[in-house]
Amino acid sequence: MKSFKEIFLPEKNIFEEHFRTEALNNERLRELIIAASILLLVLGLLINVYILSEDYTTEVPGLIDAFKWIILLFLFLAARSLLVRKIIHKRMREEKSLPYFLSYINSFFEVSVPSAAIIILSLYIEPVAALVSPIVLLYFLFIILSSLELDPRLCFFTGLVAAVEYISISFYYITNTEYQSNIPVLDIPMAFLGRGTILLVSGIIAGVVSLQIRKRILKTYHVIEERNELEKVFGQQVSKEIVDEFLTNKMKIVNRTRDVCIMFLDIRNFSKFCEGKTPEEINTYQNHTLGFMIDVVNKYGGIVNQILGDGFMATFGAPIQRDNYCKDAVNAALEIISTLKNKNEANEIPVTNCGIGLHTGEVITGNVGTANRKQYSIIGNTVIMATRLEQLNKEYNSNILVSKEVLDKISSNDLTAEFLGSVKVKGRTEPVEVYKLA
Repeated sequence: MKSFKEIFLPEKNIFEEHFRTEALNNERLRELIIAASILLLVLGLLINVYILSEDYTTEVPGLIDAFKWIILLFLFLAARSLLVRKIIHKRMREEKSLPYFLSYINSFFEVSVPSAAIIILSLYIEPVAALVSPIVLLYFLFIILSSLELDPRLCFFTGLVAAVEYISISFYYITNTEYQSNIPVLDIPMAFLGRGTILLVSGIIAGVVSLQIRKRILKTYHVIEERNELEKVFGQQVSKEIVDEFLTNKMKIVNRTRDVCIMFLDIRNFSKFCEGKTPEEINTYQNHTLGFMIDVVNKYGGIVNQILGDGFMATFGAPIQRDNYCKDAVNAALEIISTLKNKNEANEIPVTNCGIGLHTGEVITGNVGTANRKQYSIIGNTVIMATRLEQLNKEYNSNILVSKEVLDKISSNDLTAEFLGSVKVKGRTEPVEVYKLA
């Protein structure tokens, strides 16, 4: 069931609401990933502290103390991420979004955690070693996760903060004579400047990726919106398959020649039934009779091109071509007559009779009309012949009449087809061989 907003808000606003909701969901996921990642790091550090502490104490005095402080820092970050996730969940329940600037404050805080960890580590071990320790990789974790918010500016901001903080800390230590390294290459400023630049570039790349994802999401939405709007406008006038063809050909209906089978169906004595009836009663009758007939046509891959009040014209074989469209048309006609008989016997509808004519051949499908007013149509002698066959049902007191061309394209072994002879029809010089199926 649609919500109040989905009913009364414009579609664009609904999309923006959904987009904001998804952004909050991504933020929750981001905080969960951060908390889980940090807790794994804490577990690794605890293993180092309590299992490998003797080796570290001997080879790198002070490292265990540094680890203890870093563990506290990471636990604080993990607890904060879980708290932020809870706050976001509460805001979502209240259908409120987070202030935009909080994303930047949040990002600044998170990126500053590895910087603080490097500084803590530098107090206990050689600073240059801290600058090339695995802690530096945490910057990349936060840069990657910033792309989840699909905000390229936030990604760039995250990369910029990481680069500035890392380069600033690096230059502070390598320019201070008290903190010279025993490894000469690590005293070269360019080495740390390069790492900082990579952090900045990573933020830019994450921003570009998030921008492309955002664009593709918006493009997909607009395509869906366009399709929905088109189906809304044309869906009750033409079939979904014709709408799909229209969209596939970039809003143009291409006229093309096809071999199809045309069905014409007419409800008998419709005018007589309408005498003394209200428009509502007539409409109800049409829905109860034509409704199930159209469903049967759709079931066998046919397309109802025109509804004529007391009948319709349907096409089998266009715009979607099936292996044996003539067989589909015959099966649809037989099922319509069988279902109609059952409904009559069950008194589900007023006693109704109908005639169906089927003919196959070449037609042209496409738009007919002026530049200002066009209609998707099926044109050709095949259409006219199907109409003539349908009209002959009155003369032969039959329900389904088909041409020899239809039977030639299907296996008629399982059909009971009565040959009615070669019949002269209006508009055709040569007589038509007509068969009765029902």
